[in-house]
Amino acid sequence: MAAFNEKKWIFAMLLSILLLGYAMNSQLMKAPSASDSIQAPQSVTAEEVISCAENIVRTLARDDDRWDARITRRDVDAGILETGNFEEENESGFRVRIGFEGKTGKIDIALKGAGAYFVDMGVKEAIVEFNTSMRECLVKPTE
Repeated sequence: MAAFNEKKWIFAMLLSILLLGYAMNSQLMKAPSASDSIQAPQSVTAEEVISCAENIVRTLARDDDRWDARITRRDVDAGILETGNFEEENESGFRVRIGFEGKTGKIDIALKGAGAYFVDMGVKEAIVEFNTSMRECLVKPTE
C-alpha cells in the first residue's frame, strides 16, 4: 500500500512540474509589445491615416531592417492596417497594427518587436518614433 501511495505522489509531482513548465513557457513566448493612441486632426479620413501608416512603415523599414514592411491586412472601411503577420507571436522584427475610429478621430497603435528567443527589440522606443511620424504625417498644411 505504501508503494502505491508513493507512486501516486511521484505521478502528481511530475504532472505538476509538467503543467508549471507549460504555463511558464506559454508566458515567455509572447512577443514584447507596446501600445498607444493618438488623436487625428479633424476631417482626416481613414484612407489618409492608413496611407500615412504605410508610408511610415516603408520609410522605417528602409532605414532599419528590423521593421517589417509587408502589409498583411489593409481594410480602409474598418480603419485597420497590419504589417508583418501582426497576430503571430513567433515573428521577428517590428510590426504594427493601426486602428482608426472615424467618428472620434482616435488612432490606436499596437506594436510588437521580437528578436530571437522573444528578446525585446526596443518596442517602447519604436512606438514613440512611429507615433511622432504619424502626427507629423497627419498634419495638413494650411491653405
